[in-house]
Amino acid sequence: MGTKLDYSKVRSIRKSYELGITQEQLAREFNLSVTYVGRIVRGACWQEAAVPFNELSEYGKYKKMAADYKRMTGEDYTIPFIGEKE
Repeated sequence: MGTKLDYSKVRSIRKSYELGITQEQLAREFNLSVTYVGRIVRGACWQEAAVPFNELSEYGKYKKMAADYKRMTGEDYTIPFIGEKE
Protein backbone atom coordinates (compact mmCIF):
# COMPACT_ATOMS: atom_id res chain seq x y z
CA MET A 1 0.00 0.00 0.00
CA GLY A 2 1.07 3.52 -0.21
CA THR A 3 0.29 6.97 -1.38
CA LYS A 4 2.84 9.72 -1.30
CA LEU A 5 1.61 12.03 1.44
CA ASP A 6 2.15 15.73 1.84
CA TYR A 7 1.04 18.26 4.45
CA SER A 8 -2.19 19.00 2.60
CA LYS A 9 -3.25 15.34 2.46
CA VAL A 10 -2.36 14.74 6.12
CA ARG A 11 -4.40 17.77 7.19
CA SER A 12 -7.28 16.56 5.04
CA ILE A 13 -7.12 13.13 6.72
CA ARG A 14 -7.17 14.70 10.18
CA LYS A 15 -10.02 17.10 9.41
CA SER A 16 -12.07 14.35 7.76
CA TYR A 17 -11.57 12.07 10.76
CA GLU A 18 -12.60 14.87 13.10
CA LEU A 19 -15.79 15.28 11.10
CA GLY A 20 -16.68 11.61 11.49
CA ILE A 21 -15.12 9.81 8.53
CA THR A 22 -13.82 6.46 9.79
CA GLN A 23 -10.19 5.41 9.64
CA GLU A 24 -11.19 2.55 7.34
CA GLN A 25 -12.85 4.94 4.88
CA LEU A 26 -9.83 7.25 4.94
CA ALA A 27 -7.47 4.32 4.42
CA ARG A 28 -9.38 3.30 1.29
CA GLU A 29 -9.62 6.85 -0.02
CA PHE A 30 -5.90 7.59 0.40
CA ASN A 31 -4.68 4.03 -0.34
CA LEU A 32 -3.07 3.69 3.10
CA SER A 33 -3.24 1.05 5.81
CA VAL A 34 -5.75 1.59 8.61
CA THR A 35 -2.84 1.37 11.07
CA TYR A 36 -1.03 4.25 9.35
CA VAL A 37 -4.19 6.37 9.21
CA GLY A 38 -4.58 5.75 12.95
CA ARG A 39 -1.04 6.96 13.57
CA ILE A 40 -1.75 10.09 11.52
CA VAL A 41 -4.99 11.01 13.33
CA ARG A 42 -3.41 10.35 16.76
CA GLY A 43 -0.44 12.55 15.89
CA ALA A 44 2.05 9.70 16.25
CA CYS A 45 3.52 10.78 12.93
CA TRP A 46 3.37 13.91 10.81
CA GLN A 47 3.31 16.15 13.92
CA GLU A 48 4.65 19.01 11.80
CA ALA A 49 1.42 18.90 9.75
CA ALA A 50 -0.88 19.60 12.68
CA VAL A 51 -4.12 21.38 11.87
CA PRO A 52 -3.93 24.87 13.39
CA PHE A 53 -6.11 25.14 16.50
CA ASN A 54 -8.20 27.95 15.00
CA GLU A 55 -9.17 25.68 12.07
CA LEU A 56 -10.57 22.92 14.31
CA SER A 57 -14.28 22.55 14.92
CA GLU A 58 -15.53 23.06 18.49
CA TYR A 59 -15.48 19.27 18.97
CA GLY A 60 -11.92 19.10 17.69
CA LYS A 61 -10.84 21.86 20.08
CA TYR A 62 -12.28 19.96 23.04
CA LYS A 63 -10.52 16.78 21.89
CA LYS A 64 -7.19 18.62 21.60
CA MET A 65 -7.58 20.27 25.00
CA ALA A 66 -8.45 16.91 26.59
CA ALA A 67 -5.38 15.28 25.01
CA ASP A 68 -3.15 18.16 26.16
CA TYR A 69 -4.59 17.93 29.69
CA LYS A 70 -3.91 14.18 29.84
CA ARG A 71 -0.38 14.66 28.52
CA MET A 72 0.38 17.33 31.15
CA THR A 73 -1.33 15.75 34.17
CA GLY A 74 -1.62 12.06 33.36
CA GLU A 75 -5.33 12.27 34.20
CA ASP A 76 -8.25 11.73 31.86
CA TYR A 77 -10.47 14.68 31.01
CA THR A 78 -14.05 14.02 30.02
CA ILE A 79 -15.16 16.09 27.08
CA PRO A 80 -18.46 17.78 27.95
CA PHE A 81 -21.39 17.05 25.66
CA ILE A 82 -21.59 19.83 23.08
CA GLY A 83 -24.09 18.40 20.66
CA GLU A 84 -23.44 16.90 17.28
CA LYS A 85 -20.04 16.95 15.63
CA GLU A 86 -19.85 19.84 13.22
